[in-house]
Amino acid sequence: MPESLNGTGSGGARCPLCGSPGWRSEFRKQDAVYLRCLSCSAVYQHPQPTREQLQQVYSKEYYVKSEWSPQYVGYRDYLTSTDLQSARKLFAPVTALGEGAGRRLLDIGCATGNVLEVARQHGWNASGIEISPWAAARARERGFTVSERQLEECEFEPAVFDAVTLFDVLEHFPDPAASLRTIHRILKPGGVFVLETPNVEGVAVRYFSRVNSIIVQPHAHLVLFSEKTLREALTKSGFVILSMKAFPMTGTMREYFKTLFRRVVKSALHRFDYRIGPLNVRKYFKKSDEIELPEFTFNDSLHAVAKRD
Repeated sequence: MPESLNGTGSGGARCPLCGSPGWRSEFRKQDAVYLRCLSCSAVYQHPQPTREQLQQVYSKEYYVKSEWSPQYVGYRDYLTSTDLQSARKLFAPVTALGEGAGRRLLDIGCATGNVLEVARQHGWNASGIEISPWAAARARERGFTVSERQLEECEFEPAVFDAVTLFDVLEHFPDPAASLRTIHRILKPGGVFVLETPNVEGVAVRYFSRVNSIIVQPHAHLVLFSEKTLREALTKSGFVILSMKAFPMTGTMREYFKTLFRRVVKSALHRFDYRIGPLNVRKYFKKSDEIELPEFTFNDSLHAVAKRD
């Protein structure tokens, strides 16, 4: 990439949403560069990782890290930070459609299957796509049919699903415009599409965290959306938008206050050598003091519900 902050077509850089070659440098994090399209304002990583690199990103380490491992990409512990309660909140727009009654639902990026479990509880015939072999195996252990292929490689027949869900996955697609067209194709007329994706114009990333935001994840979050760019992408793909709102990122505030509380308690106990009367509670506070507080967010997640006419 040249030293200038603006350019056209640097190294073949073209916006994954609108195809424009015009850009300006937005973020630099580790070995990744993010550009902002001067035409539609989408933010995207360039160059993008190869297919082989993407496969390495979504190993078990993406979901469960060792105690001292820095959390630049993915989750510190997906199995404890996500549960059926959070999945029910994500699934609420689908629940509002009524019971599944055997209708078909596809959850793209289903991870270990929490959303699939909620869908099954509501009577949906639910299946998933997950390119992480580790996560896909966890979902299959729960009895779900899960493909490890890319969405475009699954060869679904047109108009086969009554609903498609996509929670914190759209930003991972190298070509989100093509993926949205595929989702539109496999939905039945009147079928509902529910998605969530980070908001690059949210308060935290825009005014406070900037490049240090959890939204900017090199080699994982490849295209970052605002409400404007998400609306345009959905409309161009043929969807009718039913609703779009911005919320705090799921679970982040809870994690923030949980970690903050732990820090305060640990600091107090340290003064007494981790002793409460005759009890020594040091073993419960072995985590490093250097563990960073989770990001405190406000409107940093976009939730949208759309349908195919």
